[in-house]
Amino acid sequence: MEIQKECRLCGDSFSSRSGSDRIYCHAEKIVSCDFCEKTFSIICDGMRKQKVSNFCSSSCKAKLAVRKTARETKCKLCEQSFVAYGTKLFCGERKLRACTSCGSSFESVCNSKTPSSCPTCRTKYKRNCRCCGKEAIFPKGAYYCGKEFFKKCELCNSPFSIVCATKANRNYCSNSCAKRSKSKRKICARCGDSFSGTPARLFCEKLASFSCVVCETVFLGVCGKDVLKTCGPLCATLTNSHISPEKVQELKDLSVWVQNFFKEHRRKPKVQDVYGYFGAKINQKYLSQYISVKTRTGSWLEHIVIDYLSERYPQLEVLERKRPLRDSNGGRLEIDLWIPELQLGFEVQDEMTHSKTLNEELSRYKILKRGPAYHELKRRLAKEQLSVDLIDLWEDEIASGEYKQIVDLVLGPI
Repeated sequence: MEIQKECRLCGDSFSSRSGSDRIYCHAEKIVSCDFCEKTFSIICDGMRKQKVSNFCSSSCKAKLAVRKTARETKCKLCEQSFVAYGTKLFCGERKLRACTSCGSSFESVCNSKTPSSCPTCRTKYKRNCRCCGKEAIFPKGAYYCGKEFFKKCELCNSPFSIVCATKANRNYCSNSCAKRSKSKRKICARCGDSFSGTPARLFCEKLASFSCVVCETVFLGVCGKDVLKTCGPLCATLTNSHISPEKVQELKDLSVWVQNFFKEHRRKPKVQDVYGYFGAKINQKYLSQYISVKTRTGSWLEHIVIDYLSERYPQLEVLERKRPLRDSNGGRLEIDLWIPELQLGFEVQDEMTHSKTLNEELSRYKILKRGPAYHELKRRLAKEQLSVDLIDLWEDEIASGEYKQIVDLVLGPI
């Protein structure tokens, strides 16, 4: 026996046997999608759990859920009002916009990846031209703008046009100016005369007159980097000495000076006499032409002081260059001139290896000078170990003859 029942899904009536637990009609139904309104067929068999809403696909179901969150807002890029769903910030429409590099218009879609420059500018870069230095937009790997610009010729100062390119770094308007520039007249750095030569050339390399830096004698030489500053080998040895030009002339006429010395002192001069008068050490090969030169150890300054002591105080015993002092490391220190009888000593200090002011100072020969700290140490050791008082005699005092007053003041009448 059949009875009428109502379908729990679609609500239509259907016939079923009495005592059957059937609750769906199992009939084919035509419905439309709640989102896209597309029609599609379903069967009421209990497989569909939704009775109110019908969707043709799961995507339509998800889109409807997003549509429920619809709101009106402004596009973040073009600032135009639109209806946004979910977290959408851009309208997604295709619009014209201006390129930030060249200013031209181009189409693009409003989204998070919208470019700010046109497709042409996106393959180029803004940089300065290596030739003219002007700012421009270059393709990738290009560094010259290829435009025409004007420069001034370095020789004739006339303007000329060139095109920016790799080989456009010209400084002259023509080949004739370029050739003339190589022979452009310059001023010699030595004599001051004008000459023609290459840019790297500094001297005219001509025969010119020069003045000796020692005796002021005029001599002929060639202008160049290695031009002589002195008139001969004698003046070359006196370059760093403080000898006057008048004494240099006397030194050149040494035979006349020897005769005058003999007339005044009634004896032949020694090497120390020459050193003491001229205040400088003279080449012994040169002196041997006029006086007898005997080889002696020690410096020429010490010879001058020793000769004065032997002449002024012949009764005193003077020990030369003895090493009786010991420093903290066990090394021996020398006393230049030692008079044990009077417990006195003289230290002859030349300006090449000793300094009055600085403890560390390089001489003109790149030798580290010994300063006041070394001299004070030597005086203290001499006083403690030998009870000897050391007196310093400097090169300028010996050259000027002032050392005689110091020696006489220290020794006194004996």
